[in-house]
Amino acid sequence: YTKTGRTVHVSGRLVINVIGTGSATTISGFPFTAINPAFTMPGSVGYFINLAINTLHIVIDKNANDTTARFLHLTAVGTVMTAGPSIMGNSTTIDFEITYEVA
Repeated sequence: YTKTGRTVHVSGRLVINVIGTGSATTISGFPFTAINPAFTMPGSVGYFINLAINTLHIVIDKNANDTTARFLHLTAVGTVMTAGPSIMGNSTTIDFEITYEVA
C-alpha cells in the first residue's frame, strides 16, 4: 500500500490454495480504516480465475469504519452487482487495486 496524506492506494493479489472456514466474499487486514462510504469508490479487479461460481465482472468495495473490503460480482447481463453467493474457492486468484480516503 501507499498512503499520501489522507489517500490510501492498495494493490494486491489474493491467492487461495484451499478454502478454509473464513469469508468467501470479504478480505480483511487493510492498513487503514476508510471514512464515510460517500468517499469510497469501488476498486478494480484486473484478473480473476478459478472462482467458485460463474462470474462476468468483479469489483472490490472497501467497507467504511473497518479494515475489510468485499468483492461484488455480476453473474448475468442485466442483473445488479451483489456480494453473495460466495465467489472464492479452492485455487482462486484475484488481482485488485483500490484507493480510499482516511480520516
